[in-house]
Order: sequence, then C-alpha cells, then structure tokens
Amino acid sequence: MLNRRLFLQRTVATAAVTPLLGLAPALALDPDIENLASLPADQYWKTVRKLFPMPADEVYFNTGTLGVQPKAVLEKVIAAMRDAAENCAKTDYQGKGPLLLSGYEPYVDLRKKIASLINAASAENAIRHSTHIYNLEHEIDAALEVVADMAKR
Repeated sequence: MLNRRLFLQRTVATAAVTPLLGLAPALALDPDIENLASLPADQYWKTVRKLFPMPADEVYFNTGTLGVQPKAVLEKVIAAMRDAAENCAKTDYQGKGPLLLSGYEPYVDLRKKIASLINAASAENAIRHSTHIYNLEHEIDAALEVVADMAKR
C-alpha cells in the first residue's frame, strides 16, 4: 500500500512537472487539491478518492497503459485532444505555428547540453520524437554534474 509520505512526495513532484505539461490550470480548478497536504489521514484519502471520476465503490488496478486519471487531468487531456483535432491543419513543422505534435520542437537548449557532454556540435545531435524528453533532460543534467565533479578531482 502506498504510504502517505510517498504519496505526498509524488504529488509534489507531479505538481512541479505540471507546468511543463500544461496541466497547472486544470489542477488549479480543483479546490480539493489546494488543502490536500493539511488534511488528517482519514479525510486525506477520502479527498484523494473524490479527485477521480470512478464510482466510489469501484477500483481499477490494470494500469499497464492509460489507467484512471484524476478528473482535472482527464478534462485537460480531452481538451488537448479536441484542440489537436480542430487545429491539426495549422501545425507548422518549423516551429512557427501551434505545437500540436510532440517531437518536432528544436530542443535547442537540450541539444547544447548534449553537445557539451559528448564533445560534439549541437547540430549533430539527433533527438528522435519518441525520446522521453523530460527524462532525458533530467538525465543529461545529472550526467553534466558528474562530469563537473570529475573535472574538479
């Protein structure tokens, strides 16, 4: 069973990442999230349960793919899908139009970090659209810290 401390840590980590994903406005709409950390344990889990659209007497454990999302996330995903469906013809693959497809961004800062790590020009870096960019950025930053520490020795 997920303990309260671990759940809070993951909630805080998710809250830190949500602005990058564009979910902050959706999460801000749910007043239950605002006071979540200050609730007593019994009320805490009841409040968490209310964030999900499933009936209170049901559970779902087969989350190998999508799983059950909190209502705010579900609403934001549906809105993003609707926006992509309505505006897909406006997609500009050179970065001047709306960003509707992932993987087509230039990732200039990330390419510079990778270049400094592998001693190559940033234009020589290939980042596939299937790359998990958020994980990659974190891993590159960690690798650069290790290299910097090694250089000090």
